[in-house]
Amino acid sequence: MAIAKTGSIVGALSGNLGGANFANSRFGLTVRKQKPQPAPPTSSQRVITRAYQLARSWWPALTEDQRTAWRTFASNTLLRNRLGTQRNLTGQQLFIRYNFQAAIFGTAIITDPPAPWPFDWPTGFVATVTAGVSAIIAPTPAHIPGGDPFIVAAARPLTTHPVNHFARWAVIGFFVTPFGGLIDCLPDLEARFGTIQPTERIGLRIRYVDVGSPKFGWIQRATTVL
Repeated sequence: MAIAKTGSIVGALSGNLGGANFANSRFGLTVRKQKPQPAPPTSSQRVITRAYQLARSWWPALTEDQRTAWRTFASNTLLRNRLGTQRNLTGQQLFIRYNFQAAIFGTAIITDPPAPWPFDWPTGFVATVTAGVSAIIAPTPAHIPGGDPFIVAAARPLTTHPVNHFARWAVIGFFVTPFGGLIDCLPDLEARFGTIQPTERIGLRIRYVDVGSPKFGWIQRATTVL
């Protein structure tokens, strides 16, 4: 930020001129670099925005008893943020979070908060990607009966640097594990990114979405294609 002093030719300045922004503040006339216009939202950002708006619009349609049940459920549910801090959401926030996937994929609306689930979901997964053959995702620990619903996102690397910087993540599908707990997502993966080549490095993420357990964080792995 620079401070400017007007003379006899220019008495006052305000607004943007030649990449600079002129403003009158408590320090006098100041000059700052003009901020660039924000980039337009991507298609993925627009999809997410519309999904949140749609899920938010379902809240007023609930009965008062249903909203009270969500508020009670939220007050008894601690969620952990990226910094590891546990906190409670409001009933409306938790309702939107549970119904976000329904808004994206067009599944049934969850009008009542879930009952406690008798076991926890897997905490990780193993991915084995073989070019032209399969991309197997195996949740760990394995849930042999299957029935684990989750979203899969994937990314190809931006560089070949050993640290592996990945391109923008993209959701490739919504899956439910069959009996045995394994799922092959290669057709969905290649439909989004094209043919996957041997020796290349790709990233995979899964997020469990079953209403029985509030496990909303992405589990992320990088794997080399065989």
